Amino acid sequence: MELMRELSLAPGVSGSEEEIAKIITRELKDVADKIETDSMGNLIATKKGQKKAPSVMLAAHMDEIGLMVRYIDDNGFIYFSTIGGINDQMLMNQTVTVHSSVGENVVGVIGSKPPHVTKPEERNKVVKADDMFIDIGAKDKEDAEKMVSVGDLMTFNALFEEYPNNLIMGKALDNRVGCYVMIEVLKRVKTRATVYGVGTVQEEVGLKGAKTSAFKLNPDLAIALDVTLSVDHPG
Repeated sequence: MELMRELSLAPGVSGSEEEIAKIITRELKDVADKIETDSMGNLIATKKGQKKAPSVMLAAHMDEIGLMVRYIDDNGFIYFSTIGGINDQMLMNQTVTVHSSVGENVVGVIGSKPPHVTKPEERNKVVKADDMFIDIGAKDKEDAEKMVSVGDLMTFNALFEEYPNNLIMGKALDNRVGCYVMIEVLKRVKTRATVYGVGTVQEEVGLKGAKTSAFKLNPDLAIALDVTLSVDHPG
């Protein structure tokens, strides 16, 4: 469970999956015969099998959805772009960590125009991401630019909690659960086949890492390790 917690809480927005790759490398360095990173950032751990035996690719994407600093206004508020498939209504009032390229990481909170000053017809509508901003406590643009920069990535702040009945809550379980499964399979598997454990990049923005790594390895069988919807909830 500590490994699952670490995978969940580590940052890894699409295109910046290095921290997840480090964890996977650490876990598999004594198990895999070879660990490499391709030019796109996919991590490939190879457990060699017998000659002329088939090859199996286990692919789990390392990236998560997130945000990116797009613009800083004169008052020091951040406007952002979304990375991956994000539902706008989930964003309001969330706290985020800005992974700053100019200093220490910064915590911000997502807000919008208060309902007290909105028109009646606006109050029942979902606020769009373009109309939201992030407050990092800066007094003006110059102050904000000492803390963050345009292009900095942001991850959502979330707890990792163990629930009853073998359930967990956490950030980026899509798809750190798949990464966990891939790690555990490589640790335990005994087979004549060659097994590739692949941590792929940029799934949330178009399956890019999965496509490139599959072409590189050309396995006989590929299995995607990922999550799906829960359907045991009200409604």
